[in-house]
Amino acid sequence: MVAVLLLTMAVIQVTAARQESQTYDEATHLAAGYSYLLTGDFHINPEHPPLGKILPALPLLSLHPDLPAENPDWKGDQRMFGAAFLYRNRLDPDTMLFTGRLVTIGTSLALGLVLVLWVRRHFGAGPAAFTLFLYVLDANVLAHGRYVTNDVLAALWCFVSCIVWGDYLIKGRRSRMWLAGLFLGLALATKYSAVFLIPVFLLLYFLRWWQARRPNAWSLAVVGGTAVLVVALAYAPETLRVLSHPASSPPLASRIVHNNLFGELLYHTGKTFHLPAHTYLVGLEQANRHDRLGQPSYLLGQFSKTGWWYYFPVAYAVKAPAGLLILTLIGAGIGLGRFTRAGRVKRLRAVAFPWFVLLVPMFVYTAFAIHSRLNIGVRHLLPAYPFLLAAVGAAPFAALRDHRRWLAALLCMIVILQIVEAVRIYPHHLAFFNVFAGGPSRGPEYLLDSNIDWGQDLIHLRRWLDAHGNPPVCLAYFGTADSAHYGIPNAGIPPSWDTARRSSLNCIAAISVTILHDVYFQPGSYQWLRRMSPVGHAGWSIYLYDVRRH
Repeated sequence: MVAVLLLTMAVIQVTAARQESQTYDEATHLAAGYSYLLTGDFHINPEHPPLGKILPALPLLSLHPDLPAENPDWKGDQRMFGAAFLYRNRLDPDTMLFTGRLVTIGTSLALGLVLVLWVRRHFGAGPAAFTLFLYVLDANVLAHGRYVTNDVLAALWCFVSCIVWGDYLIKGRRSRMWLAGLFLGLALATKYSAVFLIPVFLLLYFLRWWQARRPNAWSLAVVGGTAVLVVALAYAPETLRVLSHPASSPPLASRIVHNNLFGELLYHTGKTFHLPAHTYLVGLEQANRHDRLGQPSYLLGQFSKTGWWYYFPVAYAVKAPAGLLILTLIGAGIGLGRFTRAGRVKRLRAVAFPWFVLLVPMFVYTAFAIHSRLNIGVRHLLPAYPFLLAAVGAAPFAALRDHRRWLAALLCMIVILQIVEAVRIYPHHLAFFNVFAGGPSRGPEYLLDSNIDWGQDLIHLRRWLDAHGNPPVCLAYFGTADSAHYGIPNAGIPPSWDTARRSSLNCIAAISVTILHDVYFQPGSYQWLRRMSPVGHAGWSIYLYDVRRH
């Protein structure tokens, strides 16, 4: 069953990935990872650690694409450099892109395998198979598990590090302690948001001590030291330069913007200990500052520059598959019911520790997400997904083990819902919205940006134009892919107040839905198109309007 489910997932992802153009950051990530491997220079895309870019770029070493280091954007605009690397190389851009995507697809399959094996070990074969079923047909996993991004890789390392740490806390094997440090370091070297694992590891340690008084305090130092070593090795060329020639790097304090608590802490630490400006520390401060400042975002028809505390709860409510949403509510009800009974402290102390391994990371990461002002996509919840899926996959079996008919009825309902939604959305998984939200056609009422529109539908636009006689097209595109590569001129669409250009249009106006709703533009810019009825859409991210003069 595991083999069949993972093969199904692989087929869905590979066939869907071949139908999608480059998403917003993929060229930048590929170019950055390839440049790290060839030059050991980490200046491109420092807002993310390198591992999530190095691994997808590794297969490119066998293809030997050119690295345009002479391009002016090598030290300038990283997205322009990414576009030059992907679209003005001697290799076919689609081949390079798909090669990188295969690494992410392999990562998502590895996460599924680890998930099912761990759940089977602690909760049994039935919960394991059900959890894997939820995983392989989750549209959010299927979408982001095939792009050259660091989200699913971070989810893999976060999950593995926690389950290995939990295994050490239960059994006390020293090999698990060292492995926990290794995987913690891999997570930290993949995505900065993995810092949530630091309080998670501490909480799990103290919970286990409270339950059994078993773990040794020095294990925390070993895990922390190992993780730091792994991060340093991820930046090996720069780490060696900094250690051997400290004066070659500017002081860390000179690169830190200290206008918030974390920036102040890093600034004074760097100044006190005369630390050099290692890219990891500089990027960590940039990521924290970006998270605190936020960026323009959209939710339920409203706009904000600093986000909403309830953004991710709403995003999950409308983007999670219907079956998963039902299971989440049932699981929450079961948990609250048991916690509110008398003797809850005694009950909590008797809880099997694997449940803490699932619930603590999930709740801590949720708290981090709610606190974040960077509200641009449900993909930022993915590090919590394996913990959530395992918990809700196992909970019904534990709660209804004496009520087999109810359990069978619930599982059948969830399986049917999951299959129906997965079939209906293929291959447009990025734009998935559950049946309770009204499906992808209602998506823009709730969310935009990478929840629907990440630049992925140029191939589908090309197919629509071919199927309709190849009419003239005007394109306003939210993405970084080269539309000319697909034979689509990027002529632009005038805003509402440019009446002269509007009256001269004679084309099919193809506009990305994020631009259509003015997310990063002056309010009302494309209100004139929103008043019209679209004649179609390419995927669910590009809306088409007929503004030809008939």
